[in-house]
Amino acid sequence: MKRDMLRRLPDDEEKLDNRQAAAFVGLSPRTLENLRLRGGGPKFYAVSRRRVVYSKRALREWLAERERSSTSDDPGAPR
Repeated sequence: MKRDMLRRLPDDEEKLDNRQAAAFVGLSPRTLENLRLRGGGPKFYAVSRRRVVYSKRALREWLAERERSSTSDDPGAPR
């Protein structure tokens, strides 16, 4: 992927490829791919038909949405 293409994406934060993003959130790359295909994963940029990147901001927000203080917390309940 060309670096200049990444520079044109919104926000100035570092972009991570699928492997890097998966490591950042503690998942396997395959799990992150499945979340992207089925829904429920972090927001991403589709740079081309075969290449996606994630902003660290989107990954942090996605993780924050999943923060719980107990295993009995209802993920669908408003905070």
